Amino acid sequence: MNIDIKALQEELETQTASTQLFLPPGIHEGVKLTNVMIKDTPMNVRVLEMTFEKDGKKTYYTEWLDEDKAEEAKKKVVMGVLQVLKAIVPKTILDSMVVVDTLGEFAEKTVLVLNNFKDTVNLRLKTVYIKDKVTIPLHSRYPWIENMIEPNSKIQILPRDMLTPPAAEQAA
Repeated sequence: MNIDIKALQEELETQTASTQLFLPPGIHEGVKLTNVMIKDTPMNVRVLEMTFEKDGKKTYYTEWLDEDKAEEAKKKVVMGVLQVLKAIVPKTILDSMVVVDTLGEFAEKTVLVLNNFKDTVNLRLKTVYIKDKVTIPLHSRYPWIENMIEPNSKIQILPRDMLTPPAAEQAA
């Protein structure tokens, strides 16, 4: 058996550099929204993407703006984005975003509103492993983001939340 130590060292350095760029899994305090935009994917689907950052480490929240989704799936998208809006935007502004006809229109209003609050609000945010990446949890019916003004956090680590990489879970 040949073991290429140099190749393994390079792989380890790449993994270390990658983990230094992203928020690790867990509940983080003092996170800020640093970017929000609508963009097109290589598959020609529009997405709403939000970037959250703390100490130079990032995580992303992305929602697909597929107008062909079933109504229940569209509702799930809106519920997830509403968690972000409720954590960042004052209720008076949030209440003015009453009715929209499409996910795209909702996303455009979200970008307009959130751009006024970039880098201004301290947030509490949960990240977990999904497959081999650390990201925002997929289940929007449980709190994953809140304003740091909230003294008693409603964010919890749930039994389904993976805090270690899947390979590490299998090895244990």
